[in-house]
Amino acid sequence: MYPAARWKASNYGELLIEQWDEEVFLFNPASGHTHVLNPAAAALLAEIAEHPTDVGTLCRRFQADDPAPDPDAFADSMVHHIQQLALIGLIEVAA
Repeated sequence: MYPAARWKASNYGELLIEQWDEEVFLFNPASGHTHVLNPAAAALLAEIAEHPTDVGTLCRRFQADDPAPDPDAFADSMVHHIQQLALIGLIEVAA
């Protein structure tokens, strides 16, 4: 899905965000939907909100903190998380 695309958060400043234990709950007033994110997806969304960027740069940022034993599997996981965040309308391709 758009491998070279730059991603940005759709309306991060408007989201109501609460964390309980390991889960992050987001209410999106624009859509009226509530979402539950795991810690990895929540960290990814926060990073994209702060620094709109592409998948490759996101992989390098996250791997700098915790190098993955299999970079290809890590990249596949990153793409999957980005697709899911885009599917539920929390991120979009930056213009």
